[in-house]
Amino acid sequence: MRLLFLCQNHCARIEHTLAQIDAIGWSVSCVSCLEHVETHIKMSPVDAFLIDFPSICGDSVAGVRVTQSGVPILYLVDESEESAFHQDGVSKHQPYILYSQVAQRLKPSVVEVVGQRQATSEEFSSMPMARENRFEFDLDNDKSRVTPTVEMLLDSCESFGLCSTADRFRLSIALEEAIVNAIVHGNLEVSSELRELGDDSYEQAIAERQQNPQYARRRVKLSCQISEQEGMFLIRDQGPGFDVSRIPDPTDDDYLDRPCGRGLMLMRSFMDEVRFNDKGNEVTLIKRNAPVGVGSDPCFSIPNMD
Repeated sequence: MRLLFLCQNHCARIEHTLAQIDAIGWSVSCVSCLEHVETHIKMSPVDAFLIDFPSICGDSVAGVRVTQSGVPILYLVDESEESAFHQDGVSKHQPYILYSQVAQRLKPSVVEVVGQRQATSEEFSSMPMARENRFEFDLDNDKSRVTPTVEMLLDSCESFGLCSTADRFRLSIALEEAIVNAIVHGNLEVSSELRELGDDSYEQAIAERQQNPQYARRRVKLSCQISEQEGMFLIRDQGPGFDVSRIPDPTDDDYLDRPCGRGLMLMRSFMDEVRFNDKGNEVTLIKRNAPVGVGSDPCFSIPNMD
């Protein structure tokens, strides 16, 4: 998750918030020069704005430009300024949390406003809870970014009651396996057979490919839709693909001690549905909460990312 924090001074409450964001594993940039907001988001797009109230408020240049950018907003308000926030003409209709609530509410609140950003009608966007959350990510080949991304998606799943604590653990394994596979085996084209050598050949090959422009420029597209009924997670890499039918069964006696196929087995074990495209460079994982009954809304579909 990439955040832009609009604040005009780095007081204790700002530093505490930055520490909380760092602990979550999200990236954040701070902007105090309001005129540079548009330039910043054009050069480095962000998923949400955090705005310090009252240092940024009212009809300020930032308030107007942030509203017009289409990027979701979450205000951070000092308790002593909460009354003034509700009286402010521009900010009073925006979602907010108090600085005293940052440790508990920052992460779920950001997840919620980001999930609602694609709502198009005023009626839908004013609802206290979105009917579904949609996320799209364009990931590089840094494996360290996978876990924070997955954790954000799991927070959304929990907010819809789609997963229990045990389900969260299983979903985490399945999603991380799928994304890491897309990075390592898809984009970087590093074979899992290198793991069998018993040395650092596997990690060394990954590091070398990450520095090779031929592989490093490839991206992983992650598109997700999460509702009370189900979560759909589409992961596509820019590698050559593979033949799924040729992946060995890790429970076969000949492969019990080899890593090949274990990730796919875990995905199929922990998800209700796993399907690949013909090329083998795209996988869709589906987690269902319960069977869709007669008369209920049809399952949504993830838009084509071509």
